[in-house]
Amino acid sequence: RQSISSIKFSAPKSYESQNRVVTIEDYKALLLGQSNISGVSVWGGEDNDPPAFGRVYISVIPTTGSVLTATEKNNLINSIIKPKRVLTVSTEIVDPDYIYLQIVASVKYDATLTTKTSGDIESLVTTTIKNYNTSDINQFLEYFRYSKLSRLIDLSDESILNNSISVVMRKEVAVQLGTPAKYDIKFSNAIDDTTDGRTSHAFSTGNQIDSNSFSTGGFSNCFLDDNNGVIRIYRLDGVDKVSVNLNAGTINYATGLISLTDFNPTAFADGTSTLKITAVPENQDILPLRNQVIAIQDADITVNAVNDNTISLVNR
Repeated sequence: RQSISSIKFSAPKSYESQNRVVTIEDYKALLLGQSNISGVSVWGGEDNDPPAFGRVYISVIPTTGSVLTATEKNNLINSIIKPKRVLTVSTEIVDPDYIYLQIVASVKYDATLTTKTSGDIESLVTTTIKNYNTSDINQFLEYFRYSKLSRLIDLSDESILNNSISVVMRKEVAVQLGTPAKYDIKFSNAIDDTTDGRTSHAFSTGNQIDSNSFSTGGFSNCFLDDNNGVIRIYRLDGVDKVSVNLNAGTINYATGLISLTDFNPTAFADGTSTLKITAVPENQDILPLRNQVIAIQDADITVNAVNDNTISLVNR
């Protein structure tokens, strides 16, 4: 059933469109009236990257799952959109582009103000973060606001004195195993450029890029990192970090674009065919672009609560 807020938004738009789709708002009103859609982003081809004039791009968040099936996309275009659109305009439905945030929250609380344990406080804060994901982000055009989440965490319990949050962005990229290919990974947010300008540095030390473990070139336990605008591949051999490829791609710290050249993993340690690449953002607020969605998954939340009264003044 369509929610009351959704009806309030879509009903006037539907009336204004007079049963045809011309403007971006027309497309949104038409699609938000479908029972299997919870969010819509629409942009013209002139605003696409790269530009494609005479085309309208649509991205949809379904009510179930994270992306529409091919059958659902074809049905939307042929049965819902095509009969009402301008004949000279073509439409294309693209999947939402998720930027997942890994959150580590450190919380200090005063045990004299509560009967709750540190575990109870951690549970409350975890719930607060989950609720923030549901109410404030996980939808098109919704920004992650660091200060708001921090404020909500402080309000989770009256005993909480303060908190600090560490935020890391993650993209998940489907990879064709055993086939060299170029992959452009768009975070669309500036990445911490701490490593920019370093001519040489140890692998993974102070780097802002990381990945899940994969195999390539006959080596296992390989990882990505960055140094001076270049993406590198290294492997772990016991405790030693050994070079595999010192020029596996490039990183634009200002735009958040990572380009992997001839990336050819043969397997991932987690048994999937998905590259999970993380980046430390330059700014505390994370912004989506076009079909991007900022989201926090439950497994990406870590909360550590410490009783402030147990911290020695000498060690502060």
